[in-house]
Amino acid sequence: GIDDRISVIKTPSVDLTDEVTLTAWIKRDSHQDGTIISRNGPFFIAVKDNSLYGGIHTNGGPEGWTHIYGTSNLNIGDWYHVALSYDGSMVRGDVNGIEETSVAKSGSMVVRSQQPWIGWGEPGHNFYFHGTLDNIRIHSVAIPEPSLLALIGVGALSAVSIRPKKS
Repeated sequence: GIDDRISVIKTPSVDLTDEVTLTAWIKRDSHQDGTIISRNGPFFIAVKDNSLYGGIHTNGGPEGWTHIYGTSNLNIGDWYHVALSYDGSMVRGDVNGIEETSVAKSGSMVVRSQQPWIGWGEPGHNFYFHGTLDNIRIHSVAIPEPSLLALIGVGALSAVSIRPKKS
């Protein structure tokens, strides 16, 4: 879609503070920036400038947001498995099972009142995803090899697929 989004009901299961892994299969339809999964502080994963982009917000040093920037050019019309994970000491970004970026980060993620969104980001990451999203997952643990999640479906808090209507 171009302006579709899904809100995930805010329950205690999405109030993650110590670890998280966000994963999705994506296929872009345009070169526009777009958010895949977002919760306005503590986490998001997106595409920006045709590459993986994401962030974690904690109350630890350095305070505030830490962002990751992928290195692969995510082409229009191709499927990619993307992942962001935070284990309390590092934020990592993977594309197709290959770690492209990692940044040191510590502290607990900040719990906010907003619910998570799929296909759209809260203010600051306010972009719809233009394309198809599949097998979207928010995991309550940092998974060391998120690419394995393309094959197995363990530990997910939510899994939602967005597919275009068939004509």
